[in-house]
Amino acid sequence: MVQTRSPFVENDFDLLAALPFAWLSMTVETNDDIVRRSLTPTCPSIERRLGVMRRAREHGIRVQAAVSPSFPYNCECFAELLAEAADRVIVDTFFGDGADGKRTGRRPLPLRFAQLGYGDSRDLSGPRLLFEALTERIGQDRVGWSQEGFNALAVQAAEGGANVAANRKRGSRYST
Repeated sequence: MVQTRSPFVENDFDLLAALPFAWLSMTVETNDDIVRRSLTPTCPSIERRLGVMRRAREHGIRVQAAVSPSFPYNCECFAELLAEAADRVIVDTFFGDGADGKRTGRRPLPLRFAQLGYGDSRDLSGPRLLFEALTERIGQDRVGWSQEGFNALAVQAAEGGANVAANRKRGSRYST
């Protein structure tokens, strides 16, 4: 698993495509670039990241979208964009930091979130709506929630890693 926000990962597509267990996980927190610029101004644009994800899939690389943490977005539009660009999607919150939100709470992002009028970063209603919209579009086997969702590939590999390689050889983008 290569986790990034950087479009520069495209330079390594040949290497990733050659690895039978490789996944590219791209963080995409919102579909609204105004929101993205207000909260993470130094990060690449949403369109650049989605473009890299689409091109990775064209190269045969399995792609995961990590909505981590969830920023404000248009739920239906965002779900559609993610469904088109990723093989699987993980919807995360400000609590998915491995410390039940304590580590994230010490960072400036939750305060900035509130100062900009985006509401309470601890509100799970938006992320849950996105999770439901994605589940409807791409199926529950391709959508994960927070830590459990992130860990699912490791669990899957531990239970049947050989199936992943066999399916990859048969051309399937998904393991059994």
